[in-house]
Amino acid sequence: MNEHERVNAEKDPVPGAAAPEGQDIVAGDVADLPPGLQAPIGPRWERLVRGLEAKTARLVEDGLARLGQELEQSRRREAEAAFLASHPEFDELRQSGRLDELRRENPLLDEVGAYFAAMLERERADVAKRLEEAASQAEKRAVEGLRARRFAATLGQGPGAAPDRAGDPELAEPGRFGGVNAVLAKRLATRRVAAGN
Repeated sequence: MNEHERVNAEKDPVPGAAAPEGQDIVAGDVADLPPGLQAPIGPRWERLVRGLEAKTARLVEDGLARLGQELEQSRRREAEAAFLASHPEFDELRQSGRLDELRRENPLLDEVGAYFAAMLERERADVAKRLEEAASQAEKRAVEGLRARRFAATLGQGPGAAPDRAGDPELAEPGRFGGVNAVLAKRLATRRVAAGN
């Protein structure tokens, strides 16, 4: 080191200038300097320290932001794995291309929204099918009921039917007409004549 450099080093030490043999100056250790070593002071040193502090703060901030993003991605992967485990149809719909179709139809949907839209379509189709089956079964029962009523009406009252006493005065008061047996014998004779026997 020549005379000129030595004088400048004593007046305004340059950051990074060599310290006495075997000793390095570290920022923050100014109070711990060995005796006889003067701490670098001056505007250049302060600018350097401020610049290093700002750069360190940026690096820490960037590192924390990256760490936060990695944590968020990890949580998302875990949530996706849990979703896939509880919804096995998702991969089937994704591979069939149905999710992409629904996303093209409605650009606001993501893959999960498209999955739930597809499941809603399936449910609606199942409900419509069940309603259709129920309606056809109800129609069959109604038709069978009508057939049974028509058949019963065509048979009328058979030979085992109990006589309707309220609507026929002969049966309501059989004593006036010769008794129950006489009234029934007269009716039987009338039916035989009507039938041609």
